Amino acid sequence: MCFYSLDEGLKTASYLPETILDPEFGHAYQPTKASLNKALNFEGDFFTWLESPNNRLQLARFGSGMNGLKNMTSHDTILKGSITLHNFV
Repeated sequence: MCFYSLDEGLKTASYLPETILDPEFGHAYQPTKASLNKALNFEGDFFTWLESPNNRLQLARFGSGMNGLKNMTSHDTILKGSITLHNFV
């Protein structure tokens, strides 16, 4: 089994200028009009793409990343903010 960690991320990033300059996609707020859609020729949103049968590895990697982030922060980080002023005084 191969493990590619930047495959869709780098391809999606390479389509970002084209997506921003596109008259339809450039000012859209819909999750289905992003550089991911252009890069991967996909009509759904990111989570629909992630949950498709061919993307089991990407889904597992995304879940691991979310769990890692959860383990790095306290449960009330979003309420306190990630940086507090007393750290800098």
